[in-house]
Amino acid sequence: MYPLVNGANKGVLLEIRRERNVELACEGFRFADLLRWKAGKLLEKPTQGMYLPKLGAYDVTGDGIEDIAILQAPNQETPLDGLPADVKSKLVKYYLSDNSFYLSNGSSGFIMFPENLSSPRSFIDPKYYYFPIPMQQILLNPQLKQPTGWQ
Repeated sequence: MYPLVNGANKGVLLEIRRERNVELACEGFRFADLLRWKAGKLLEKPTQGMYLPKLGAYDVTGDGIEDIAILQAPNQETPLDGLPADVKSKLVKYYLSDNSFYLSNGSSGFIMFPENLSSPRSFIDPKYYYFPIPMQQILLNPQLKQPTGWQ
């Protein structure tokens, strides 16, 4: 995942980076970390959610009771046949036919999003490792020059 990591402490560095990814999720550090580690190309990878081995009901809160169901379409609820009626009635149902998400292997796989197919992300190296200098600052100091790629 991080090709520039090598040496005797490679395992420790990879574990620290993995742990930062997990522990600091949604706290706004990921982008800066990827730039610091010169791993910007990872930003090109499509967003993917959890892995689902099959269509059906899932317990996402960890209380032992199914909370959501991922189904092909509203009229195709056979994956829920073994569930008690009271559990079925409380399920929040999501349908692949709505085209708001899809599974990477069709009826199983990682949750993926269509915008990743229609608008794949790109990371231009080395341009995106730098930020452009605001025009106002260049007007104040004409000796300033835009960094690589921002001319």
